[in-house]
Amino acid sequence: MNNTAQIPAELRARDQWVVWRYKGNGKKPQKVPYIPGIGDPASTTNPATWRSYDAALAFYHSRSTYYDGIGYVFAANDPFVGGDIDHSLDEGRLPPTYAEISPSGTGIKFIARATGTYGRKTARGELYSHSRFFTITGNVLPGHEAITDCQEAVEAFAASLGNNVSQHVKTQSGTGNGSRAELARAIPESTWEAGRLLLRTQRQNLIGRARAAAGEETQLALLLRGDYAEFHHRWPFVGLYRADGTLDASQVRAVAANGIKPRNFTFPEYCAIMSALYAADALAKWGTKDAWRAELASLWHKAPAPRYGHRARPAPTPRVKRGRAGSHNVLVEDIYQQLLDHRTGAQAIVTARQIAGVIYCARETVARIIKELVTDGRISTRRLPRHGGLVITFLDVIYSETQEAGCPTPAPEIEPTPNAIEETKKTNSVSSQITRADHSLPTLPADTVWHPPLVLPTLADLAKNYLDLPAPDIGERIVRRKDCEIVDRQTGEVKVSHREGSIYYRRTAKHFALLVAAEYPYTEDEALDAYRAEQQHRKDEAHAEWQCYFARLRHMPDDELIAYIAGRCRTEVHERAREGVAFDQHLYQTRLKCARQQLEWRGLTMPTRKTRIEQQARDDAERAEQARKRATPPKQRLRACQPVRYEHPTSAVDSGAVARAKLFASIRAIEAH
Repeated sequence: MNNTAQIPAELRARDQWVVWRYKGNGKKPQKVPYIPGIGDPASTTNPATWRSYDAALAFYHSRSTYYDGIGYVFAANDPFVGGDIDHSLDEGRLPPTYAEISPSGTGIKFIARATGTYGRKTARGELYSHSRFFTITGNVLPGHEAITDCQEAVEAFAASLGNNVSQHVKTQSGTGNGSRAELARAIPESTWEAGRLLLRTQRQNLIGRARAAAGEETQLALLLRGDYAEFHHRWPFVGLYRADGTLDASQVRAVAANGIKPRNFTFPEYCAIMSALYAADALAKWGTKDAWRAELASLWHKAPAPRYGHRARPAPTPRVKRGRAGSHNVLVEDIYQQLLDHRTGAQAIVTARQIAGVIYCARETVARIIKELVTDGRISTRRLPRHGGLVITFLDVIYSETQEAGCPTPAPEIEPTPNAIEETKKTNSVSSQITRADHSLPTLPADTVWHPPLVLPTLADLAKNYLDLPAPDIGERIVRRKDCEIVDRQTGEVKVSHREGSIYYRRTAKHFALLVAAEYPYTEDEALDAYRAEQQHRKDEAHAEWQCYFARLRHMPDDELIAYIAGRCRTEVHERAREGVAFDQHLYQTRLKCARQQLEWRGLTMPTRKTRIEQQARDDAERAEQARKRATPPKQRLRACQPVRYEHPTSAVDSGAVARAKLFASIRAIEAH
């Protein structure tokens, strides 16, 4: 990349640039695009993963030992098309426009202004107008320094590639032609029939197996649940949604295929699962069974191989010394470079899972190569407790006091492997494996002025992430020591020994400041202020939430408050747990205590089982008595103590005498009885 000044200005003015590096150790390694400034895989269909020319070039220069160059992404809204002539430097078929030699040195690339949609690759060359990226070297051919309008020359080049090139070629979601149809026809009809039989008989069983194999929070698990919004929130670079906000069904199918095949599903099972999930929409769009078969065969062909599948044992080959062969030596240096990328100062804390997820190899291979590096004296390791990983100390890296902190001078570099033949095939950067993004500071030469990463997290985000993570994962490890008294039986002397007691982890402001200052260009004082601000913000939110809860308790009717204490409180806390937070027993007990105190202030008590039974019995007896009274009318009955009296009408003058006579008669009747 010494001739970047010769790159046309109209290309440099567009924000469609990425960085790339070779992946794979075979005869024809792939070129994988990455997001400048972040290091995550880029997508040729998602503009959010592209950057400006200056940003891509600066990031490449800061990591030139890891990345192999920069590239330009063709989009549907730009006026450019790109062509590639592999394994030939013949300029006879070359249009009169900007052209340069490819990184391999054996081919020619050209970029022209032309209309139409192109997308085809044959043995005679390639031609694309969107959804591809070209590596840009700046090694311009003489006489081809500027981009020109050459529609007729581009169409002639397209015609030289084969038939039906000038037509609008459908993308991965369309019917396609050529290799897609050939892949579908190469699969025996009995295999397709086996998939149809599984779809009719084992549909739910296969979907259940896929959900069990996907796990909890993987890409495939979110797709099987249909939670596309959460998927896009976690992995926006995959491009599950288009720029206008609509769902890209073809990308959904590609991610699903990349998750199903590596989990040891056979091709008929894969066809049955994909058909159960997406065949209805695809057939409604395309209308033919052959198009759906071509889509299934293409996605299966592009998906990664099963991770634990049984493979046929290859024929015996002459053994070579392990670690000295070409491919193994490249893998060793690649893993060593990953260890350097994770370092902070003179050390790095990594796990075999992290390195294996980036290099795409088994964890056992990573562990074996780390042991080889220790044997060669290049690194030393120390294992952290509680599966915390390995502390890697670099022994062949020299640190100078005159350099800036975090910018080591590496040992003499190993001769790089020769560039392989270039391949402009689109790389599917979607994976069902969750890879950890590289947020470590770049390694710069000693004479280069250090610049912060282009995408740097704020202190507020770092503090929020630190407080959200569980203490065992991010907190400071603290060991409580116990002083034990040991009595010597012979002399009777008492000795005190110090032994390790319980171990716990705690999040503190000082620990957060040390972590931030070691990894990011922030001071400890700034980190402490951000930590205290985040703590105060969380206290204010908790205070406001409790005030709303108390007001809600005060306005609850008595019956609703009793029902809340009886079970609705636990249900409410469980609903919070379903949103991604574990069930908080302390929160449940605190809320229950506040509700019971509110009930006590109202002078009420919670009904127990005994009181409920007694109240039920009283209610039943009252209802029975009311029913008996309604059924039996009242009757006049004579009491035994009440004699029969005959009253004569008297005047008002002798009313007192009559009353006395009645009283005496009643007394005599009682005595007689």
